[in-house]
Amino acid sequence: MIDLSALNGEPDDQVTPVSEPDGTPFRIKLADIERDPKQPRKRFTQADIDALAENIKERGVKLAISVKTHPTKRGKWLINDGEVRWRASKQAGVEDIPTIVDEDFDSFDQVNANELRYALHPMDLAEFIKEKVGEGFKKGVIAKRLGKPANAITELLALVDAPACVTDACMSGRCTSPKTLYELRALAEKYPEQVQAW
Repeated sequence: MIDLSALNGEPDDQVTPVSEPDGTPFRIKLADIERDPKQPRKRFTQADIDALAENIKERGVKLAISVKTHPTKRGKWLINDGEVRWRASKQAGVEDIPTIVDEDFDSFDQVNANELRYALHPMDLAEFIKEKVGEGFKKGVIAKRLGKPANAITELLALVDAPACVTDACMSGRCTSPKTLYELRALAEKYPEQVQAW
């Protein structure tokens, strides 16, 4: 494994690798990588991590994770994409992981990467959209960045302050379609007792 900190003589200085001479990703110690606390995906399935950890024990990590420079800790990195692989690698007991650096990877990119691979939980997506609206993003811009129709943004945003019976249905997995949950919320406002009983 390459000691990145030695490249400019200061053990605690940040070094931004691009790739190995043959074009393969660098391997960075897991201890030098941290999860992004603002990662839009909040819910992880332990069974998926367990299964991947077993695979990593046998085959290693075959797909590099993406990281960027930690904003406050020299020599540390934040995960852009690949938290499940990082968690599974820690569980598998490996010391380092193949890594590529992308300093331009933002929270919209994180959502899109998760959507392509796993499909984010509707509540994770709803909370992300609420956060972006709070930051001043227009719904149309959010829709464009996420590759979703404008009505999907409205439907998801409505989940944030939906009645408990609606969020319970979503969190339990009984209903995970944003459109159906949106319609269920409208029904809950008109017929709260019936929806609660459902």
